[in-house]
Amino acid sequence: YRLTSDIPAGRYYSDPADGCHFQRVRGFGGSPADAITDTIINYNAGQWIVDLLATDAGFVTDANCGTWFTTPRRGLLTAITPGTWIVGAQMTPGTYRADNSGPGCYWTRLTSFTGAFDAIIASAFVASPGVQLITIANTDVGFSTSIECGTWTRTQ
Repeated sequence: YRLTSDIPAGRYYSDPADGCHFQRVRGFGGSPADAITDTIINYNAGQWIVDLLATDAGFVTDANCGTWFTTPRRGLLTAITPGTWIVGAQMTPGTYRADNSGPGCYWTRLTSFTGAFDAIIASAFVASPGVQLITIANTDVGFSTSIECGTWTRTQ
């Protein structure tokens, strides 16, 4: 999709299947240099979010990502499942616990959903199974968690 003529800049939400692949691109030549961000989701996420910027040339997505909507796919959650979520609207700030996290658990606290490295406030890749605790601040924009983390529940 070419930004502005095919799709406007803005925030988009999907309920992706395993193998979803999408890119924000600066050009359509197909070279790695054209990719601004390149995301592959290797599990069935409850929701994924991407911010497309007016400065992006386009957005490339595949069938596993499903339809991209301009509205969230879920409301306020009581338990955080694998995917990407909006702090405040879909999850309450506070401390969360994942009891059954396994090796490969990866989580990020986010300032935006651009997929850019500078959007990450904090992150962790967990090498061994165990309990994980994370405090989500009311200034965080989003939280993303992989399937290996399991379900997060708010403790306070």
